[in-house]
Amino acid sequence: MPSQSAPVRRRPLKAAAVVVLLAALSGCGLGDAQEPPRDESGAVTAATSAGAYAIKVGDCLNNPHAEHLTEVDFVPCDQPHELEAFAASNLPDGDFPGDEEVAAKAEEFCVAEFKAFAGIPYDDSALELIHLNPTEESWSGEQDRELLCLVGAKDEPTTGTLKDSRR
Repeated sequence: MPSQSAPVRRRPLKAAAVVVLLAALSGCGLGDAQEPPRDESGAVTAATSAGAYAIKVGDCLNNPHAEHLTEVDFVPCDQPHELEAFAASNLPDGDFPGDEEVAAKAEEFCVAEFKAFAGIPYDDSALELIHLNPTEESWSGEQDRELLCLVGAKDEPTTGTLKDSRR
């Protein structure tokens, strides 16, 4: 079950500390996560709550700030939203490396991917990052290895994508 980090801050970067448990707590597995409505290209077409495992790169979200996150509020990206998923990667199979190491790898990955997405280095940006990571429970029970990077403006919703925004 991916976990959520606190926003990654400017220098010095802090390791993510807040863990948010996702779909395995609700009995949903990776294979049976409910999906938001999507068009042929995969873009979300209507605001709806759906399973957190359904988040894909390019999705826009609201309210993913819960201690036990099993569902998220998906929104079409042309509507105001808090966060946009911009990068994903899987950790290698093996034993769970521990919450701190997983969070550090997620932070490293998301910061490295940020420049290609936003067009400027994260340290020069006014945007904030959040990452969703596997927990020990999801690693073994759901075979979850995904690191998922989310970006948003600090105190205001965004309409449209932040890709190449240079913010």
